[in-house]
Amino acid sequence: MSTKKIYIVVILIILTISGFLIYMYPFVKGIIEDIPKNQVKRDSIEKGVFIINKDSLNNLIGYWAESTEDDVSFSFNKEGVIKYFGYDDGYIYNYVVKEDVLIIKEGNHIISKYDIVKINSDSLNLKTETGEQIKYYKRKVENVKN
Repeated sequence: MSTKKIYIVVILIILTISGFLIYMYPFVKGIIEDIPKNQVKRDSIEKGVFIINKDSLNNLIGYWAESTEDDVSFSFNKEGVIKYFGYDDGYIYNYVVKEDVLIIKEGNHIISKYDIVKINSDSLNLKTETGEQIKYYKRKVENVKN
């Protein structure tokens, strides 16, 4: 083979590999983003900073109100559904928790995001995208008014 043909073959191989990598980038990026950056951070509390773990996420399930006396404002279920009360039919959205961020969605559209500052068996502290701190209290089922 001549040198010119070898260069052409090498260039074609490089272009083929580059095309494949460009094609695969969205898939690889999605896989990488799902891998916890620091597994220790996700499973423990370090330096006084609240970190979400599987046990604390179980506390999210239930009914929540803005005070211990108020009617229930919303509820989370195990299937990833949040229902807001106090409206004619209530509003129903989906939710996901990624690391320490609560994401409320309707289909693929993100409605809002909240940093989970703290969660335990009876209270939920959130921080809005504008920096406002909100505290909710867990309520018993009999406090629900549809």
